[in-house]
Order: sequence, then C-alpha cells, then structure tokens
Amino acid sequence: YNHTLFELPGFINGKVSYTNGTGIPSVIVFSIYDTDGTDSSGNYSLLVTVNGTYEVRAIPPPGLGLADAEADVSAVVGSETILNFTLFRLSSLSGQVTDTNGTPVEDATVSLSGFDLPFYSNATDENGTYIFPGIKHGGYTVEITPPFGSPLLSNTTFLNISPESVNT
Repeated sequence: YNHTLFELPGFINGKVSYTNGTGIPSVIVFSIYDTDGTDSSGNYSLLVTVNGTYEVRAIPPPGLGLADAEADVSAVVGSETILNFTLFRLSSLSGQVTDTNGTPVEDATVSLSGFDLPFYSNATDENGTYIFPGIKHGGYTVEITPPFGSPLLSNTTFLNISPESVNT
C-alpha cells in the first residue's frame, strides 16, 4: 500500500474596496493560476497551489469609472495570504492652450505620455481647450506643439495626477 500525502492548498484572500472602505461587488480578481469575482461585500479568494510570487490583478466592472489595480504577493501552499485592493476613480486632464497674450491657440497638439499610458494626442479646439478623460493617477509628461506654420514655440511639462482628482 502506497500512501501519498497531499499538501493543503493555500489562499490569497482579500477585499476590493472604494477609498471609503466600502467593498466593491463583481470585481474580477485573478492570478496566473486562479480567478474569482468579488462577492457583494467585495471579498475574494484565490487558490495557491505553488509557492512563489503571484501577480494579482483586480479589474472593476465597466461603467464604474474605476482604474484597475495590480500587486505582487508572495504566497505559500498551506497558508493564507491577505491582499486588499483599493480602487481609485479615473481622473481627467483638461486645459486651455493660449499664447503669451492670452489668445486661445486652435489646432495645437497636446500629447500625453507616461505612467501606464503609451501615448495620447489631441488637437485643441477653437477655444484652445483639450481633454484627456479616463486616465489613471501617476506622473505624466504633457507636450504642447503649436499648429504648423505658427511662430509659437513648443512647451513640455511634467505633472503628477493624484487619485480622484481633475487636473487642468
């Protein structure tokens, strides 16, 4: 008679919540080995079958205007690891491009690149305004290029968009 003992699995358990601590239901939480959806209180549980570092990601349901989140956590078979997520509202960046006299600049190109963002570009409207909706908090480079043929100079600045803010 051969007897093999199997180790009990481990778990990565946690809660996904808004910044005020209220749990968020129906968030998909996953690692390479398991996937779970949060319950009505925002709780989830992922199975751990291999010791190691797990990249865990939480993706909110569409329409809530929340940024997804991810974290690496070390987990061990046979034990419980706690990993909580706080999801932040997506921010927006908007503003107006003007010349030194305060006159709006139409058709200037405003480019946004940086944290978790490959590269986005918008042209200003007739009022010199632009908007980048639905961006995550973090550091960004904003470059403004004047319209072709304009005597104006380009301008580049770095800004940090904080959670749940609107920056102009």
